[in-house]
Amino acid sequence: MNTSGTGSAIKGTFNNGNINISIEEAQNVSVGGIISEGRANTALKNIYNKGNIEISLTKGNNVIVGGIIGETFNGTSNVSNGYSCGKIKINSDATKKYIGTICGVNNIDTALKNLYYSNNTGYNGIGKNNVTSAQIEQIDENNKNELVDKLNIGTDNWKQDSNNINNGYPILEWQQ
Repeated sequence: MNTSGTGSAIKGTFNNGNINISIEEAQNVSVGGIISEGRANTALKNIYNKGNIEISLTKGNNVIVGGIIGETFNGTSNVSNGYSCGKIKINSDATKKYIGTICGVNNIDTALKNLYYSNNTGYNGIGKNNVTSAQIEQIDENNKNELVDKLNIGTDNWKQDSNNINNGYPILEWQQ
């Protein structure tokens, strides 16, 4: 998905596909594993990204990349209960690069809650954070079984990957 509209709700979804973008020249590039930009009152819940993201930009000003969401702004209301474990690779001479395994740039009035990222992705959870209340935690690739309990606080939407359809990472209940 590109940009979410005002009041959008995205729940119980994931991305396993790799994203490869090659651009000769652009002022701004914003990419996310689930959505590139979250607009006013957007809610993302029970989501994950396992796809790798690779961006090649020869000439440009800003590269913003997030494993789940590229950039939040205008009061994206809530991004919660999810994880990202896809690797991110940037080949660019861009003036500014904001790269986060969860979110590239987190702007005003956005709540990032109960979100996790793998220690093998190469970047921190947030590239640039303008909000002080983000709840994001790095997880050890070898302890991914503990992630189900963390994601299920107050819910029962996540299950252990007992059939190994997701390389041992938690799956959504409907995926069983």
